Amino acid sequence: MENNRLLSMLPFLYQNSEYIKGIQNGFESERLVLEKEAIDFYNSLFVDSATWSLEFWESFLGVKSISNDINERRNVIKNKLKFRGITNFNAIKELCSQYGYGEIEINEKFDEGKFTIRFISKEGEPDNIKDLVTQINSIIPAHVGYDFNFTYMYWKEIKNQTWKNAKEYTWNSIRKSDEKLNKKIAIPGSKTIPGEIYPSQGVKR
Repeated sequence: MENNRLLSMLPFLYQNSEYIKGIQNGFESERLVLEKEAIDFYNSLFVDSATWSLEFWESFLGVKSISNDINERRNVIKNKLKFRGITNFNAIKELCSQYGYGEIEINEKFDEGKFTIRFISKEGEPDNIKDLVTQINSIIPAHVGYDFNFTYMYWKEIKNQTWKNAKEYTWNSIRKSDEKLNKKIAIPGSKTIPGEIYPSQGVKR
């Protein structure tokens, strides 16, 4: 076995022995397996490199991502770790930014006991909106409600758009936009209309 680390640590007189080489090659095979397992376990201790251990992180924090995508599951876990304690609008804005939703504004409605989150720098409904809802529900008081406001474009406004402008969207997100708003599509542009308001799902305490 080439590059045998164990063999290279022996006195040079042993390194030329075929008998010793055979023994050390067997040891080296097992060492490589143990090294791989040790690295994998070490990676599982950190959210950014964890794979199979994500379910333990989720169980420990009491969260469950809607998505099966590893990176999105990691984001849910990291956001849960980060946003603990007192909740304010700055924390909610930062939470939304962690999901890549761009710039948002929050409008308070004191008489209704709720607030509206409006996405102002991106059009359409994000694919992982359910994960964001779960995270917000976990940090806001149970008596406070909220909803979302999105912006969309009409199909007729797409004729001046290019595939380059649309490349950041998946066809699934386009279809969802079309289904929700009757021939309206989430494509970047200057002409936007108010999107559908999504009510809060509430919090079970």
